[in-house]
Amino acid sequence: GSDLARATGYADGGSLLSNELSHVYQLSGFADPVYAEAFVTVHDYDILLEILIINRTPNTLANLTVELSTMGDMKIVERPQSHTIGPLDQMTIRASIKVSSTETGHIFGTIVY
Repeated sequence: GSDLARATGYADGGSLLSNELSHVYQLSGFADPVYAEAFVTVHDYDILLEILIINRTPNTLANLTVELSTMGDMKIVERPQSHTIGPLDQMTIRASIKVSSTETGHIFGTIVY
C-alpha cells in the first residue's frame, strides 16, 4: 500500500483523484460557446496536453481547431488536427510539446471554428 503510493509519487497525503485534478487548467469561461480545459502531464522534457473541448451551442462546429504557440525553448511536436464537433458534444484533443531547456516558457493558443 504505502510503498506503492511512494513509488508512484502519491505519498504526499492527497488522494489520487485530487492529485490528478491539480493538473487540470481551465482554458475558457463556463459561459463561452466552446468550453476548454487541459490536463497537463510533464515527463522529463516532454509535455502532453489533453484538451477537453465541449461545444455548448446547438450548432455543429466544423473545422474546430486548437491553435497552440509557445514562447521560450519549447517546440510543438504534435499539432492538434481540425475536428467537427456536434451540438452539445465533447471531445479530447492531444498535443505534444518538447522542452529544450529548463528556462521559463509559455504555452498559449486560440480555439478557431
